[in-house]
Amino acid sequence: MQTLGVSVKLQRRTEQQRNISSGTGAKAVTFPSAFYSTPSITITATNMATGDFFELSSVSRTGFTITFKASGGSIVDRNFDYQAVGHGKEIT
Repeated sequence: MQTLGVSVKLQRRTEQQRNISSGTGAKAVTFPSAFYSTPSITITATNMATGDFFELSSVSRTGFTITFKASGGSIVDRNFDYQAVGHGKEIT
């Protein structure tokens, strides 16, 4: 009997960008290179007003979408930084 094995090691990787303006709609952010699997996303928002919040959606290996809203739910333009931490890099 013969066996075959594989050991895969993916290097930890971080992508980050600073001082992005969200605009007055949903802001799609695309990573320079896709991760091997969905990364963890950290958002640091600036120029927020009391009651403002943000929603992250469509988080994937290739990017995410962020929408900033005022306490009443209307979309507002805010600045933010992001850091995405994951593994691997897709080579095209």
